[in-house]
Amino acid sequence: MSKLEAFKADDNAVKKNRMLFEWLQDDHERAQLYVELRDNDFPVLKFKSLLRSSNGVDWPNQDVYLLTKKEHVGMALKHCSVEPYRELESGGKFMLGMESGEAHSKQRQTAVDALKFCPDEIRKCAKRAFERASVLPLKNSRFNLSTDLAEQTALRFIELLFGFRDQAYPCLAGAMKSAYAQLVFKIVGRHFVSDSGLSPPDTQLARETRERLRCEIQEAAKKPVERKGAPQRTVIQHLCNKNLENEEMAIVALGLIAGTIGNVCAAVSIAIASFFADRGKRPPLIDMARRAARRKDRHRLKQLIEGVLMRNPPAPFLARTSTGKGMGFELRDYRGELIPEGAHLILALGADAGRDYIFGGSHPSDYPHHCIGQHLAWPLTLEIVRQVLLLPGLSQVIDPVSGKPEKLEKRWGAICLSYPMQFQRGRRLNLHPLHLVLPIKKPVKENARKLLKLMQDGAHLVEEALEKNRHVHSAYFMLAEGGTHLSMMTVYDGDFDAYVEHFAIDVELFDEQLKYLEGAPPTPVRLHPKEFVDWIKRHNRGEQPFGGYFYSAYPTTTVADIDNATG
Repeated sequence: MSKLEAFKADDNAVKKNRMLFEWLQDDHERAQLYVELRDNDFPVLKFKSLLRSSNGVDWPNQDVYLLTKKEHVGMALKHCSVEPYRELESGGKFMLGMESGEAHSKQRQTAVDALKFCPDEIRKCAKRAFERASVLPLKNSRFNLSTDLAEQTALRFIELLFGFRDQAYPCLAGAMKSAYAQLVFKIVGRHFVSDSGLSPPDTQLARETRERLRCEIQEAAKKPVERKGAPQRTVIQHLCNKNLENEEMAIVALGLIAGTIGNVCAAVSIAIASFFADRGKRPPLIDMARRAARRKDRHRLKQLIEGVLMRNPPAPFLARTSTGKGMGFELRDYRGELIPEGAHLILALGADAGRDYIFGGSHPSDYPHHCIGQHLAWPLTLEIVRQVLLLPGLSQVIDPVSGKPEKLEKRWGAICLSYPMQFQRGRRLNLHPLHLVLPIKKPVKENARKLLKLMQDGAHLVEEALEKNRHVHSAYFMLAEGGTHLSMMTVYDGDFDAYVEHFAIDVELFDEQLKYLEGAPPTPVRLHPKEFVDWIKRHNRGEQPFGGYFYSAYPTTTVADIDNATG
C-alpha cells in the first residue's frame, strides 16, 4: 500500500498524525511522499494536530492542512495570515509576525538597508568566519558538520557582520539556538509533539539572556570591534542610522540573526549529505562537487547545491492561518471539503516549488514575506560547503551496528542536529601530544630519587633513540603532583601505537623505570609491547587536550622534513 493510500485509509486521528510525522521528519521518507503527491496532482492532506484546546472538546480536535502544490503555497503566502508567528517572543513586533501593511513595509526596508553589503565584503566575512569556527573541530579526525562547523561558522559570520564583541559569542549562540528552535516549533513541531523541550521564555535565565543580548547590541552600536574580515560598517551601525528605538533595533537584529543561522546550518548539512547520498549519477554528485570546490568554480558549486536544496529546502515548512474566502480562491482538501477560515496551514516548500522557494521566494514582489537574508546565506553556504569538500579524505562515519553511513539527524524535520563526518587529520595536522602522568611506587621519595638517577645515567640512550626514531619533535620528564608522579611530555608525528611500540622495543631504559612505577605492565617491554601501549593509553592525559585545542606552527611538517631542510 502506498503512503497516500495508507494515510487516507486510516481513521485513527492520532495514528494518522504519527504516520505523517514519521514521513515529514525523515528526508528520504518525505521525498517518497512528495513523489506520490505529485503523481496525484498534490492533494491537500488534512490531519489532526496534537495541540490541546481549553474548550473541553474531545482531543484531538484541531485540523491542520498540508499544502504541497506550488500554486497553493504561493497563494497562501500572498493571502493567508501570519498569525502563527505572533505567538513567538517578539509577537507581532518583528516583520515575520506582521501582516502586510505600512509597519511591515517600513521594518522590511529597514532590514534590507541594513543588510546592504557588496559581494566582496560578504565573501571575505564568510571566509574569515570559517577560519575562526574551524579551529577546534578540525583538530580531530571526526566532527559534527551541523553543529561543529555549519552552525559555528554562521555564528562567527554574524558576529563579524553585525559587529559584536568576542565576549558576546556565548550569549549569541545560546539565544539563537533557542530562538530558531522556538520558530520551527511554532511552524511545524507543535502539531506533532506535545512538548517542545524548550525552556519557557519567561524564566529568569531567559530574561537575563535577552537583556545581555540587548546590552551587546548597544555595545556594538557604540563601538564596533575592528577585526579581520569584518565590513567597514556593520549591520548594527546601519540600523543605528535608522533612528530606531533600542527595543525595535533589538527585535530586528535578533530576527535577522536567528533566520540566517538556522537556514545556513540546514543548507550546508543538507547539501553535503545529499552529495554523498546521491550515488545514482555518474559521476556521483560528491565527485562533481569536489571538482568544483578544487577549481574554485563557485557558479558550478552553487548549481549543484541548488539542485539538492530545491528538493529539500533548508526551511522545508512555513506556517500560515487560513483566511477562508479571503484567500481569493477556493481551496479544498483531498476529500473535497473547503478549508475554513482560521485553519492551521503547513506549507511544504520542497514538494513542487523548485528553486523559487529555496530561501523564501525568487523575488520580494512575489509575496510579502520573502527571505531578505538570502544574499548573505548563499555566499556563506558556498564558502562552508567548499571548505568542507576540500578536507582531505572527507567521508561519512559508518555506524558499527548497521554497517551503513550515519544519516543527517533532524528535529521536527527541519533543525539539523547531527551529521557525523571524518577526514584524514594527518594531512592537515600531523602532530600529536603525549602527556603521561605515572604514579610512583612507595616509598615515593626514595623511588623518585632512583628514577632521577636512571634519567641522569641513561639520558644518552633516550637521546639516541629519539634521534634514530625521527618523529619526535620534543620530549621531557618532570616530577608532578607534589613529587608523587613521573610526568613525560612529547609531541610526535603520526600514529600513536607505532610511536609507543617503537620505544617499547628500542629503549631498554623503560624496563628499569617501570620497576619504580605503580601498576606497571610486564617486563621486558619488548616482549609485551601491546600491554605497554595499553598502559600508556590509560595514563595519557594529552590524548584529549583541554577543550580539544592543540596548536602547532607547522601542523603538517614532520621531524624528517625539518631534518632534511636544515641538514
